[in-house]
Amino acid sequence: MTASQTYTVILEPLEEGGFLVHIPAFPEIWVEGETEEEVLAGAKDAIEQVIAGYISRGAPVPPGSTKPIIREVTVSSVG
Repeated sequence: MTASQTYTVILEPLEEGGFLVHIPAFPEIWVEGETEEEVLAGAKDAIEQVIAGYISRGAPVPPGSTKPIIREVTVSSVG
């Protein structure tokens, strides 16, 4: 039986529509898609592929996520 792990994924809505997803535990992964379901499925596939690569190289797999705390910061425009 394989263990499962949960990772935080961040969905950023794109101005032209769709989403861009990145995964803090795997900064090398960026997934783009039209719908939330599409990008989440793409993120899951990408994470599984990257983990398989880590395992095949004997590299440690990053641990799963804790619940992130997301805040916004407002800065003044420069220029």
